[in-house]
Parts: sequence; structure tokens; C-alpha cells
Amino acid sequence: MPGVQRACNEVTYGGNFPGSQYHDPRGGRPSALEMNILRYRACEATLYLFYTEDLKRFMLENIYPMIPDADHMQASKTAEEKRLADVIWSLAFEARQANKISAEDAEAIRQIASRDPDEGKKLRRAFSYAVHLGISTQQESEDVQNLIKYRNDLAHRLHKITADISRHSLAVDYAAIVKSGYQADALDKLRSLRAKIVRSTKICSYQVNMSIYVFEFAERFYEAELKRLDSVIRKQAKVESERREKIYAELEQARSVFRGELDPRHPRNFKRPTQVGREEFRYSNKLTPRGVEICFQLFEAGFRTIVVAYLMGLTMRSVERRFLCWQASVSIQRNDIKE
Repeated sequence: MPGVQRACNEVTYGGNFPGSQYHDPRGGRPSALEMNILRYRACEATLYLFYTEDLKRFMLENIYPMIPDADHMQASKTAEEKRLADVIWSLAFEARQANKISAEDAEAIRQIASRDPDEGKKLRRAFSYAVHLGISTQQESEDVQNLIKYRNDLAHRLHKITADISRHSLAVDYAAIVKSGYQADALDKLRSLRAKIVRSTKICSYQVNMSIYVFEFAERFYEAELKRLDSVIRKQAKVESERREKIYAELEQARSVFRGELDPRHPRNFKRPTQVGREEFRYSNKLTPRGVEICFQLFEAGFRTIVVAYLMGLTMRSVERRFLCWQASVSIQRNDIKE
């Protein structure tokens, strides 16, 4: 069930709404659809991180020891360093048993003592040997290793994974330029390839890591949550798509009438930009009397506030305030006519 991804192809550098830092007139208030997509990706990232680490452990603990010349690989640690690492771990274990250190400190010491600088090399050799044994094909092996690299984005560059959901103009431009962001089908691919490797009949016996049982309860919840959110997101995405089609249709209709001197984006409709530095200008979203008149004419033509916001490059809040002013002016005019 691949996740939903927003297409970001146009680089505008804030040109669509120069008076706002956001790419959307609704500003920084996320919609129900956007919030559910972010929830989906959070659950997805949690499962992805666990599956990649579990697969790496499986390859290092089960496939790598099967390599005939694995012991001849140049060790990054000397025999003395390995002995001292074992001593450190033994001392930490004894200190934990005597309640002299916390469980967190004991785990941190274990991680430091057991860290293997050659893990990457061993993992590549393990995947190569898996291909040799027929556990996976060469293409599948390369796919898995690329999927493991994607894990680094989830763990260290999370902003790349959520850039397409953000409304900030910088984030939208970033997502349009950097194409290697969120991969909607990555979890499904990893799940499938991991199952094929772990359940291969080529391996007669293997070690089972305790983490599988420790994470089992959380795994079931996250998998169920992904299915639930997927159904909700599909429905909301359909509604959002229909909403945008209606907006685009109204925009085309408005632009066919309001053009030339009546163009809602005409420079005379806005106050002059403020110069911040030598070359940087801060564009104003404040309307001139002419801009206010154009805005009121759009309301009189029956266009919705969201359409007027897109046409004039203003935020929804700004347009909604103008709409209230227009309604008040119309009400006053009607009262004058009655009198």
C-alpha cells in the first residue's frame, strides 16, 4: 500500500505568493489530509527503521559467518582491543547487576564496546554471498542495499521525507529540486525482500534476534494503523482532488475576464515592496485603493474567497477580511437605497 505523494515539479522561488512565506493561501494551518499523511509517514518510518536494522542483523549474524573466508577478512580491531571491549562489557554487566549504573548507561556502554567499524564491508560481503547461495538475485541484492541507504534519510534527513507535504515556499522549491525525497513504495519493497531472504530454504538454521519478539506488539499496531490511515487518506485525497479541480476551473474563468488592466496581480494593485538590503525586496500584500476595488469586483462576480486568494496572491485570512468589508459596504449601499 504505497503512500500518497504530492507532485512538486515547479520551482517558483516564492513567486506564486510573493507577499507570503507559504505556497498556499491557507498558510501554515495543515488540513486533515495533510495531518493524516504525516501520521502515515511517521508510522511508516518507524517500521522501516526496524525492518532495515533487523535485516542487517540477520545478514551479519547468519549469512556473513557462512562465508568460507570470512575469518580472513582484515580486522579493524586488534586482539587486545577485542579483549578490552569484552572486559568493558563484563564490567558494565556486573555494575548493572549490582545496581551501580542505570540500564540506559549499561546499554550505551554495550553499544560502544560492540561497535564494529567494518560493519558496512561485512554487510556488502554478506549480500554478495547471499547471491552466490541463490537466496536472492543480484538485482534483488542491489535493491535491498539501496533500500537500506534510504533508511539513512529517514534517520538523519527526515526533512527530505516531509518536504512535499510542507506549504512553505522554500520547502516546495526544495522538493522540486531535490527529487530523492520520499519513496512511497519503499516499505512494501523492503517488506517483501526481507521476507524472501529471512524465509529462504537455502539456510538450514539461523539465529533469531530477540528484538523481533520485543517489537512484535508495536509492529502489529503500526501495520494496522497504516491500513486504517491508507483508507482515510485515499478518500480525503479524492475529495481534495475534486476541490482543486473546481478551483482551477474558476481560476480559468476569472482569468478570461479579469486580464490586462483588470489583472488581479497587476503591480498597481499592491503597495510598493520594501527594500530590506541592497538587492533584497520584501513584497507587500497590502492593497492600494485600486487593488481593493479589483478585489471587490471579484466578489461581485461571485468568485469564492479561496479563488480570489489564488488570483491576487493573498492569504485566506487577508481575503476573508476583505470579503467582510465588501459585505459591509454592500449592506450600507442597500440601506442607502431603501432610505
